[in-house]
Amino acid sequence: MAGLDLRADLRLGGLALLALALAAYGGWSRAGPDPLVGAAARGGAWQPIDWSPGDAAADAAVLTLRNVWGWSAPPGAPAQAAAAPGPAPVLAPAQTGPWRIVGTADWGQGLAAIIQTQPPGAPKPAFIFRRAGESLPDGRVVVRVEPSRVAARPAGAAAGSEEQAIRLFQPQR
Repeated sequence: MAGLDLRADLRLGGLALLALALAAYGGWSRAGPDPLVGAAARGGAWQPIDWSPGDAAADAAVLTLRNVWGWSAPPGAPAQAAAAPGPAPVLAPAQTGPWRIVGTADWGQGLAAIIQTQPPGAPKPAFIFRRAGESLPDGRVVVRVEPSRVAARPAGAAAGSEEQAIRLFQPQR
């Protein structure tokens, strides 16, 4: 049994030596680099990085001018009230094309229904957002937006009239 293991080990060692010899021969006998392959141009010398501290006052002035986060008012100053958006205009079906409610979203001003429309001739769908009190493309008025449904009433109906629920999904039972 020991003789079989030794012969197998010798064969594997011989194969390994043969592979090594062929690899060495292939590397040494190869011609120089191909003249059609160009070398990349060498870049300029490395420049040291200037680690000087930045100008915080200039950076703050730039951020104030851009009003990136809406924090441009100094502390203690009265906040300017944003203009309340009026009711969204009722878009005729010819303007919006086919539409459907695809979800809801909240950007800090309450839930809004996300409506996907395909205006005629447009290559991509468009998205419009409607909150309570605004009109859907078919003229119905949004009464309430919830995470899983949108309640609407027919256009011109009284405030207490019957609502229609547009369900976004049906929970599993």
